[in-house]
Amino acid sequence: MSDYPPIATLRSLEAVARPGSVTLAAKEMNMTHSAISQHIKTLEGMVGVKLFIRHGRGIQINEEGRLYALQIREALNHISDATRLVQVKPRATELTLATLHLRQGDSPLR
Repeated sequence: MSDYPPIATLRSLEAVARPGSVTLAAKEMNMTHSAISQHIKTLEGMVGVKLFIRHGRGIQINEEGRLYALQIREALNHISDATRLVQVKPRATELTLATLHLRQGDSPLR
């Protein structure tokens, strides 16, 4: 088993854990209900732990799932932050300029 489950399965876990609903997670992620359910089953198989309690047609996150989802949410936020940082970081071939707006009558030299 790889140490890293597929990112899609982790995103699905996090999306289901927040509202507690596969249907709402599927809408949020523009996926089908069955695709989200499959991701959850795949993830549970990979980690070897049941993350949800299934009852009827619904699911409820259990304590292991809640703790795992909290850690996954934090990790996904770190990935998102890192992505934003790399996107806005000036590159060696770029020149960044900053300007000041002077009001009429202000001297540019003080």
